[in-house]
Amino acid sequence: MANVTQTTDRVTEVEQQKKLDKGLRLGERNYASNADVAARAKGVVSDCVVDQEGYHATRRSRWKDMERVYNLESLSENADSYGIHLGTVFAGTEEFAAKMAQTIFSGREYISGTPEDREYGNRAKAAVALVREQLKNELQIEDRAIPLFREAALKGCVVMKVVPSKRVVRTYRRPVDSRETDEGVQYIFSKPEEVEIADTRYVGYQVLAEDFRIPSTASSIEDAHWCGDFSYMTEQEIEDGAQRGIYEKAQWNKLKKQAAQSSSHKHQRRGAGNIVQHQDTADAGPHIDQYSIFEWWGEFDLKGDGVLRPCVITLAMKATTEGTHYSTATSEVLRITENPFFHQKKPYVAYRPLAREKEFWTKSPAECLANNSYYEDEMAMYALMAAALESSPPLEVGEDSGVLDDELDGFLPGKSYRVERTGQVGFVTPPARSGIGFQSAQFLSC
Repeated sequence: MANVTQTTDRVTEVEQQKKLDKGLRLGERNYASNADVAARAKGVVSDCVVDQEGYHATRRSRWKDMERVYNLESLSENADSYGIHLGTVFAGTEEFAAKMAQTIFSGREYISGTPEDREYGNRAKAAVALVREQLKNELQIEDRAIPLFREAALKGCVVMKVVPSKRVVRTYRRPVDSRETDEGVQYIFSKPEEVEIADTRYVGYQVLAEDFRIPSTASSIEDAHWCGDFSYMTEQEIEDGAQRGIYEKAQWNKLKKQAAQSSSHKHQRRGAGNIVQHQDTADAGPHIDQYSIFEWWGEFDLKGDGVLRPCVITLAMKATTEGTHYSTATSEVLRITENPFFHQKKPYVAYRPLAREKEFWTKSPAECLANNSYYEDEMAMYALMAAALESSPPLEVGEDSGVLDDELDGFLPGKSYRVERTGQVGFVTPPARSGIGFQSAQFLSC
């Protein structure tokens, strides 16, 4: 804890944040000001990410299909036009998420601790109870579990990132003195004074699969040589970071100048189903995410001596409407530091229901269920149309019947259509419905 209010004078927000960074020791040296180091860092990150963008575009297409079938939209355009969808993927995804949450949280011992010495048994129990209470109430891990399991079922992977979070809490401090008197202890309360207390804590948040990058051949995050994620920031947020010294100001000014000169500069905003929506910058307000930030974690020759050190490289680039997030031509290195964590590991945790060796991105349970989703809905549509034709057959209208062409509907249930035979009007007798269509749909959905 650090008391960041030393005087009664109010300082500007940027100066306050600078004091926070210094008090919490988060101001590691930024090597991005060294042109040689920045150029080598940009080359390393580009080689890593660009090689994966093609594969990731294919995965994004699969995830988009999973979002559609989960939202009860059919992959078959014909079935979707009639609103026909069996909902196999939705039901399977919800069942998977509910069973996983029930398995983990049905008992109270999903987190436990065993003391090595009986003397500290009560302390260990109290510590475990405290951690469990923090997980439940502060982190709300039980409430967040269902959406995370649902994401894992749809995309085959859910990634969480643990980062330090800084905060300032305004509170009142009231010194209390005491002294012994004949009547007992007398407490003397001083006048309350307002103070600002700054502290840091580690928080975890979800990184969307669309924004996470890792070598496809990695078995796990620990096995990967590098990994990273995209986030989206406004121009003002990056500007504040540059003023505080978090980002290299010269590189940021260079990127900002390029963005001002580009007519194709776009901003990104995530909509329903994590789908990225794009609009022109001219329509963007100050709250719109206009820049993509890629944070790369891996080993890098930081000092040019051939020794690989765990480092963090942060690049910023213009948000574009291209199929990939990363753009080598428009990216600038804003920050290069050594890994700030004492364990020197990457700050990501991944859960994969169908994990395999040497393959990070595997099929999801929803993809396995949706393998025949297209044919399920097609067969169900044909079966329903056959039932509709049987219950309400179309009417045949001859050319000499006196019925105008604009009064005809076509060969649909309960409609009328033109035939060549003159003067004939009558109902079409459809073939008997055998139920094979519904049976086929049910077979494919198993």
